[in-house]
Amino acid sequence: MERFGLRNTTLAHAYLAKNGQILPPWELFRAGLAPTYQAEIIVLLQCVVFAVLSILLVFEKEYSGLDSLAGPGDMATPKPDPGISTGAEIKPVIQAVCTEVDRRLRQECGVIAKGPVFNAFKSSLVPREAA
Repeated sequence: MERFGLRNTTLAHAYLAKNGQILPPWELFRAGLAPTYQAEIIVLLQCVVFAVLSILLVFEKEYSGLDSLAGPGDMATPKPDPGISTGAEIKPVIQAVCTEVDRRLRQECGVIAKGPVFNAFKSSLVPREAA
């Protein structure tokens, strides 16, 4: 599938089988058609921005009347901080978040993170090392 078609399918189309039956959102992953490279995901996010802009341009008159309700428009562009800036920082941050969630679940809810549901989520969330 050419790249534009992939982006179009990913962002705009219902996940339907040829017989019209609705497919679950993970079907693109199973079929190997879902984008997984970070650069492609960034492009997809930018495509969403372009789609929203396109809609606003079509309905500019209606949008202009509501624009003031969307918040202050005179804010300066934020600096690229706070937050992590490199991929190497992701794993320690996720581990710290998981540790804090585990602590709060135990302390505030009396829940211990264990069992098959926990294991399934844990295996899908832990970043895999590059092969």
